[in-house]
Amino acid sequence: MIIHDAFEIALKSLRENYESNIIMAGRNNYREPWARDFSFASLGAVEVGDFEAVKKTLELFLRYQGMNGMFPLRVESSTLVMKGLSVVIGAAGSSGGKVREKTVPRYCTDYFTVPVDQNPLLVIAAVNYIKKSRDIAFAHRHFSDFERAVKWSLSQDVDGDYLVEQDPFADWADTVMGRNGKVLYTNVCFYKALKEMEEYAGLLGHWKKSIQYNSMAEKVKRALNRKFWLSKKGYYRNTEKISNLSADGNVLSIVWGVADERKGEAIEESISRFGMEKPVPLRAAHPRYDFYSVSGLAHFSGMGGYHDRWSWLWLGAFDCVAKHVLWDRKGAERELGRIAEIIVRDGTVYEIYDPRGRPVHTKFYKSDAPFSWSAGTFIWAAKQLGFG
Repeated sequence: MIIHDAFEIALKSLRENYESNIIMAGRNNYREPWARDFSFASLGAVEVGDFEAVKKTLELFLRYQGMNGMFPLRVESSTLVMKGLSVVIGAAGSSGGKVREKTVPRYCTDYFTVPVDQNPLLVIAAVNYIKKSRDIAFAHRHFSDFERAVKWSLSQDVDGDYLVEQDPFADWADTVMGRNGKVLYTNVCFYKALKEMEEYAGLLGHWKKSIQYNSMAEKVKRALNRKFWLSKKGYYRNTEKISNLSADGNVLSIVWGVADERKGEAIEESISRFGMEKPVPLRAAHPRYDFYSVSGLAHFSGMGGYHDRWSWLWLGAFDCVAKHVLWDRKGAERELGRIAEIIVRDGTVYEIYDPRGRPVHTKFYKSDAPFSWSAGTFIWAAKQLGFG
């Protein structure tokens, strides 16, 4: 079956990006550990039992956590000659190599703004790892670290309404200058992190803290639904200022429980109505951002469509699970099968696809492959649907 074939390709793609058992974001453009890429990729890694790689990458980010609780956006090489970590592979393979290059944390974006999604995503990744691996020693050792991470995220709520604010370029859609203030995606991630901390605290017997995290999460959920839901359009608005349908926050809201069944079905109907599943699931946003909302550098390099017109398999993977959550098994399998066809066609998992359904290849940019984020989330989605 093509889904099983794609699963094996995705697994190979993901593991090709393990260096010294640290999960890199990609092989070429992003050959370094990125917090958000790793966090999503780790969902698939734990499904196939690659606990050591997930643990070591978590520990790398924990090593560089600031005193204020902020995690770095990524960890870079200290040299300018080679981007990423320099690894000498030993006889035992990638797990036997040693990182020889000195690494340094990067706490700001390429536009020198403060990133905000890395903290909740690393909390989500960590608690998922703890639940799947049953690594209670790790759980006890780092509980206070992840509490500090959540407190840092909460400190980004500048007006006390339980919604995090952000600067431009501060989440994964880092070509979109207009995506600032209160953003759906970031706050859905924050909600999920609070729910995970509720479970984490309960696992360790911290019942009072568990109740507090639940209470905070419910306040975030109510604020999200009050601030972002567009009942006449049938989806959550992208930001407090931009009302287009951004796939990220909408599909995550279904999978992570922000949207109820009625809202979830409306979102899926909107995604279908806008043709966002074609030719590659899932196009990042509809309609496109206005010209001036996207960075000039992105336009100049031919990447103006990076976060709206182009498609990402990780979004498609989450959309498959969203359909599954909404009891649309046939739709979920159909979309997963379409993603599988693309992976098998290419023989690897690419970062980004153009409107023709091909891996992006412009004058200045070539889609990275293998790409951990999409490989890991495809593995995770396949497992949720009972494949692999």
